[in-house]
Amino acid sequence: MDQVGGAKASKQPGTTHDIFCHLCPNVQAAAHCVDCRIYLCGSCESQHAKFPLFKNHRVLTGTMMSSSLHHGHDIIVEDIRRCSDHSQEDIKFFCASHDAVYCGICSTKQHKGCQQEYIPEQCKDYINSCDYKKVTANFQSADTTTNTVLQEIENFIKKVDQQHCSQVEKLEGANHCIP
Repeated sequence: MDQVGGAKASKQPGTTHDIFCHLCPNVQAAAHCVDCRIYLCGSCESQHAKFPLFKNHRVLTGTMMSSSLHHGHDIIVEDIRRCSDHSQEDIKFFCASHDAVYCGICSTKQHKGCQQEYIPEQCKDYINSCDYKKVTANFQSADTTTNTVLQEIENFIKKVDQQHCSQVEKLEGANHCIP
C-alpha cells in the first residue's frame, strides 16, 4: 500500500489506484474534502456535511474527485487562493507596500491605511488579453498531452501485467509436468 494525500492506495495489477476513506480503513472513498484535505466514504461524507463547522467546505465527489486526484491540482490551487492568515477566506486584495496578497478580513485589520488593489478588478483586462489566451491554450495542450501519456502508461502496465500472468501460467504448467 502507498499513501496518496494521507489515504491508502492499493496497487494491484491491472487496476487503477483505489483511494480509501481516512476514517474508515478499507472502505473506498466517495468524496474528497478540499478544506480538510481528507478522503471520505459515503457514510463519513454525509456525517461531515451535518456539522455546522464544515458547512462551507468544498467536497469533491465522483468525476470531480477522480479528476483532481489524477491531476493533483486541487490542493495546490486551493492553497494559492486562500489567505494564509484566514484559511477559510479567499485572497482578494494586493498591497504593494507590503508586497502581500490577503483576504477582506486582513484588508480591514492589517492593511487599513495601505493603498490596496482589488485583484478581480486588476485581472479583468488580463483575462481578455492575448497572453492569457496563449497561456490557457498551452496549459490545455499540456493537460491533453499528459492525459494521453498517462493513458499510454496505464495501457503499458496492463500489457506487462497480462504478459506476467501468461508467463506465470506457463511456468506453473511446466512444473506439473516435472515428476
